[in-house]
Amino acid sequence: MAKQPNSQRQDLLQVIASNPFQTHPRQAKFWHGRVFSKEQDEENRMLLLLPPTMTWESPDKPRDDHHNTNIEDDPKSWLTASEYQDEDRLMQLKIQKLAELLRQSKKTVVYSGAGISVAAGIGQAARGSSQNGTKKHPIFGITKANKMSAKPTPTHYALGALASNDLIHGWIQQNHDGLPQKAGFPQDKINEIHGSWYDPSNPVVKYSGSLRHSEYKWMVKEAESADLVLVLGTSLSGLNADQVPIKAAHRSLQGKSLGMVIINLQQTPQDGKASLRIFGSTDNVFRQLFHHMKLAPVPKSISKQYKFPKDKKFLIPYDAQGDLYLVSNGSGGGGNNDGDSYKMVWDLNVNAKVQIVNHNVEGAGQPSHQPVLAQNPELIGRVIAWDNDSMSIQISISGAVFRLGYWWIETAMQGRALTLPLVNVSPKFGGDGTQ
Repeated sequence: MAKQPNSQRQDLLQVIASNPFQTHPRQAKFWHGRVFSKEQDEENRMLLLLPPTMTWESPDKPRDDHHNTNIEDDPKSWLTASEYQDEDRLMQLKIQKLAELLRQSKKTVVYSGAGISVAAGIGQAARGSSQNGTKKHPIFGITKANKMSAKPTPTHYALGALASNDLIHGWIQQNHDGLPQKAGFPQDKINEIHGSWYDPSNPVVKYSGSLRHSEYKWMVKEAESADLVLVLGTSLSGLNADQVPIKAAHRSLQGKSLGMVIINLQQTPQDGKASLRIFGSTDNVFRQLFHHMKLAPVPKSISKQYKFPKDKKFLIPYDAQGDLYLVSNGSGGGGNNDGDSYKMVWDLNVNAKVQIVNHNVEGAGQPSHQPVLAQNPELIGRVIAWDNDSMSIQISISGAVFRLGYWWIETAMQGRALTLPLVNVSPKFGGDGTQ
């Protein structure tokens, strides 16, 4: 008789809780994860004793520019930028475990770094074999050419598809590139904790800057409530947001969560805490996962296409400050008996006068924005262009250009975000000629 899902979940929780954190790479579970038990995985015992194969060797640390302030144990001599790949049979075993964890998780959150965007032509600060011959920004590791027109990778499309199948429920995104949204992942489910190229209210945060308060509160909430965290393409080098997977891992010791899954080519300082540790490219792992779970193949289409009316005015359930309008029944949007009369007309035509609201422009600490704030503290400007190549609307404010991703329009019209990045100056209300 087949096990009921709740029984399967309890088995997973018990096995993970019974295996302590691993502290040395000579321990088999350090390479593979704490989800494997002697009893359940006896037939794979010899396979699980094998470490992954080193595919690229480096004597250097993964990165130099972060202090390890949030790492409980200082990185050991084994932690280098070397890259590894699981043997095919071992990979298949791990794919099966990943599918189990996803099916049994009550709340799965993605925690991603720059590694998942390298295949899109966007660089990273961490060292890696893919960077050989690549010119990078000396601090942020971002390639300068065409970064705004970058297209999503199979990983981005896969995560969007998993979200649509209710297998992923949130995403803490360290990157700024908008690739998740271009791949169809909902804006309201993605926390761009370090800022975004496509959200004028949340510019990229300098290392010396401060995170936007709303994103920080949201991140902490996810850290305290996630059942399973997928760690993708990040070195877990001590950033504040690393608490999202690490707290889930600690709860797993108490049988209160399924912990974290790390999918990376390189080792991280937190590998010994992982419930499941997969060595391989995320693109390849998700292709195999979709095949195993009998999901439709990972989409290969180009970035999500948007069609907009000639007169770019949109009726949205927000007030003049950009806050979601809460109607009497407690919902945003269409629950109001007055029809659309309470909704705001969001005019995004070229030359429309707009203002950035609910913002972290000062806190982000970008030097180019400080003169703008001094000259124009209300951050009032105008729409200057719609750029299909980057899928964004360009806003000029005192000579500085900010961008609003196209996906914000759909998000706003459906009332899915609590606040907007910008509003019109002296906006109108009601459905007069809007789409």
